[in-house]
Amino acid sequence: MPLLDGRHSPEDIAEAMSDELPLEEVYFALLQLEQQGYVSECAPEISDDLAAFWSAGGLDPAEAVASTARAEAHFLTLGGLDSQPVEDALRAAGVRIHTKAAFQLVFTDDYLNPALAEINEQALRTRIPWLLFGPLGRKLWMGPLFLPHEGACWECLAFRRRSAQFLVDLGRPGAHPSQRGGMLPSTLAVAADAAALEVLKFFAAGGRTPLLDRLVTFDLLRTDMQSHVVTRRPQCTSCGSPSVSANRPPPALVSRAKGFTSDGGFRVDTPKATLDRYMRHVSPLTGIVDAIEPIGNLPEEMPAVNFHVFTAGHNFAFQFKNLRAFAENMRSRSAGKGMTADQARAGALAEALERYSAIFHGDEQRVRASYRALGERAIHPNACMLFSDRQYDERERFGPGKDTYSQRVPLRLDEHAEIDWSPLFSLTRREWRYLPTLYQYFPSQLGRGAQPSSPYFYADSNGNASGNVLEEAVLQGFLELAERDAVAIWWYNRMRRRGVDLTSFRERYFQEFVAMYESIGREVWVLDISNDLQIPAFAALSRSRRGREDIVFGFGCHLDARLGVSRALTEMNQMLALSFGENEPQGIARGLDLELNEWFRTATLESEPYLVPLKDVPCADGGSFAVPSSTDLLDDIRLCQSRVERLGLEMLLLEQTRPDVGMPAVKVVVPGLRHFWPRFAPGRLFDVPTQQGWLARRLSEDELNPRRMFF
Repeated sequence: MPLLDGRHSPEDIAEAMSDELPLEEVYFALLQLEQQGYVSECAPEISDDLAAFWSAGGLDPAEAVASTARAEAHFLTLGGLDSQPVEDALRAAGVRIHTKAAFQLVFTDDYLNPALAEINEQALRTRIPWLLFGPLGRKLWMGPLFLPHEGACWECLAFRRRSAQFLVDLGRPGAHPSQRGGMLPSTLAVAADAAALEVLKFFAAGGRTPLLDRLVTFDLLRTDMQSHVVTRRPQCTSCGSPSVSANRPPPALVSRAKGFTSDGGFRVDTPKATLDRYMRHVSPLTGIVDAIEPIGNLPEEMPAVNFHVFTAGHNFAFQFKNLRAFAENMRSRSAGKGMTADQARAGALAEALERYSAIFHGDEQRVRASYRALGERAIHPNACMLFSDRQYDERERFGPGKDTYSQRVPLRLDEHAEIDWSPLFSLTRREWRYLPTLYQYFPSQLGRGAQPSSPYFYADSNGNASGNVLEEAVLQGFLELAERDAVAIWWYNRMRRRGVDLTSFRERYFQEFVAMYESIGREVWVLDISNDLQIPAFAALSRSRRGREDIVFGFGCHLDARLGVSRALTEMNQMLALSFGENEPQGIARGLDLELNEWFRTATLESEPYLVPLKDVPCADGGSFAVPSSTDLLDDIRLCQSRVERLGLEMLLLEQTRPDVGMPAVKVVVPGLRHFWPRFAPGRLFDVPTQQGWLARRLSEDELNPRRMFF
């Protein structure tokens, strides 16, 4: 170590140690020390501290010093911030300041300040790099560094920031105020010095810093630092091409080998791999998802080892005008469940990305026309929604302005009114068809072309899904349609169905699940609610033996009956979490959800006998659900399509994958399959029970279950 004093060359050191070590070992050791940042080549004209600093960053000290000597920048302060500390810090760092510099530093107290839009546009025109800094109270926001046309631009960041402001803006309508509260002269000075150092790093590293496409926050009170990925949006209206989302070819489904089939569904990859791939979208500042968190508030006596339920950020599928409306619809948050924690986390993240992808952004392909003008290419929205004439006639009972989104009835479509239609591809007819845009996409204010909801139809998430590959998403989207069709036919006709023998599956998780519920005084059973689609579908149910029954349920449908049952059981965990108390801080406050609260308060097995298995019919065992097995997702999709077409129905596909997300997302549509929300047009809801021999006659609309499905 005495030889590493800045005065001895590598040759000197090797010579001095030649009696103890071979030359090659000395040189190799010096190389290792240099690569690990412990030593650097000495530059006599540079101070030891400066040389050590730049060397630790992997830079040649002499080249770094020469580059920073040429550093020059223009700077701006927005929002009334004091510019003097910034100027002082830049000059102290040796950065020359002038208005025509080829680098710009911008200080702001609000990352959504409208003035930043023009700064961004100018930078894109001139290709001048710029660095954004924000001394926001006790928190210092550092970055991103914007390299025009190479990474994300400010509009890419602003689009995500506007989304992240969702909850804040609900409670604070109007202009977005400054976030500078709590800023001290010392905190501004810290920000200015940090910014000056980043400018030097930019020049020293040849135009790159770790803040490229990254926002770093530093809490000056808690000394906590966090890093947030800033994603470039290929469809950005400023730096990208908005048409990239609109000009889609017909979806090309290809052969995909299954790589993971033990939990949640058929996948090409494990839940952990999915999380690793898409966790970049999780950030309270720049992400689509603000956080992925477990649902807590479990009873102390309940072993939580098999209770895996996570929520992810906010579900943007519904619009809320105020915080009260948001609180009353907390069930609309994205959620994930599974037999493992990784599956539940991945499910929550995937659902949030799916819902985000289904929001109307304004860059979707559209044609403006009337239903009559489009002719046979158009699908009437009520062929999918399936409201009855009576529901339309009595719509004022559940029309716009009511609190129950799932029970709202729109206006009848004016078939001569011009509205926006978007194409979706018919896998059955191998041609493009059209459905109203705002039936396929959720209304939102995120995009520049945002639209309010239509009076003629309401979007819903039925058939929406995401996956590691397109085929995963398509299969899962269809299975959701099949599940809800099965639930609707069973629920509204109030039919008793056979039970399912959970022990016959020889799945350890099922037995542990039942024991977990028994530990808190609950019994568990599963019903087979499969129908003429011949795809295994299940309803899992549980009631409390301690006082009020607090009946909870969950649904699952899958080609693999074991997975269908597991999906029903784990979905029931989501509802169970809602039953654990009306004032739990981490749970979803059921006292604010009128429908759910009414169910917990009044539903019993005596009042709802269709929840009980048939007594005189043997329980179904796992081996009785025979579905052709396959190792390929494409084969499974074709099987499902054949089941649909055998019933005279049509399968259609809308790809909703967003370029900035990357996770394939779809909406699968099969006109005629029933949603489990109360929609009572003639069709399968009334026909299937008699066709299958479950009921002796068709029920009338008046005879259907008065308990409306509320999920």
